Amino acid sequence: GNAGAFDGVRNSNFAASARASSPAAGYTAASAIGKDWGVGVTKTITRFRIYGPNEGGIVGGTSNPILFKLQGSNNDIAYTDLMAAQSTTGATNEIILDQGGINVSTAYRYHRVVFNSNGADNLYVTELEFYEAGAFSIDSNDWTPVGFSLTAGSTYDSMIDVPLASGGGDRGNY
Repeated sequence: GNAGAFDGVRNSNFAASARASSPAAGYTAASAIGKDWGVGVTKTITRFRIYGPNEGGIVGGTSNPILFKLQGSNNDIAYTDLMAAQSTTGATNEIILDQGGINVSTAYRYHRVVFNSNGADNLYVTELEFYEAGAFSIDSNDWTPVGFSLTAGSTYDSMIDVPLASGGGDRGNY
């Protein structure tokens, strides 16, 4: 289920990963996975990280790269593209790390990553992590929290998807 992508486990197999079974081709809701931060809660995502399964790539276990977008919404109907990119290799245990190019002009209640499905292969996400400006500095090599700071609004980032936010929930058709 979708919860597999938000359980804090970064190294999982296909069975434990969130999965979309052969979603329609293109960027569709069926190939999206994300978070509802809860009523009255908005976040400005500054970075995110996607982990693929340890048995194969995100795209049906193959080594094909995939196009994806980060999107935000305040009504879970109309989504705004915040950035678009392509994974590099599609390899086993692939980690997609975004450190820039995200439109941070607006905070949103819902955030999701939507993949450009080929219409044939399943999509697998072992873990999806969202970060926003806040309490932790993130080392770009391994994104472990370093240099704890209580200064809100600084240039630091903090992971905000684990554990699940009270009143929020996992989103998507995985």
